[in-house]
Amino acid sequence: MAFLGVQPGAGIEILMDLLGFRQELAGARLVITGEGSLDAQSLHGKAPVGVTGAAGTQGVPVVAVAGRTQLSVEQLRGAGIQARRPDPLRSRRWIPARAADGPSRPGRRSAGRRPAGRDR
Repeated sequence: MAFLGVQPGAGIEILMDLLGFRQELAGARLVITGEGSLDAQSLHGKAPVGVTGAAGTQGVPVVAVAGRTQLSVEQLRGAGIQARRPDPLRSRRWIPARAADGPSRPGRRSAGRRPAGRDR
């Protein structure tokens, strides 16, 4: 890899740099991220935890949408995920219905009031 001038790095970090993700967080009130499964692997470099880390440095709350969650409330909170939506079909109805409320209301509702381990 040194011959090619390439350095190894976490995929999500590389993508966030390429996309200017950290700059896009300026002024954001809520970040919604997703993964098919939030599990032990998620804590070691998968996209939601990378996104959450970047958002956390700017104080932006994060809601994770996942098809399945195998992490405890404590693990989710430790990773910086304030709330989760485990059912993608229900989440598809939940997010647009609240988007009309404006970004601060769903942020308070999702990130401030619901523990990460609760579906409702």
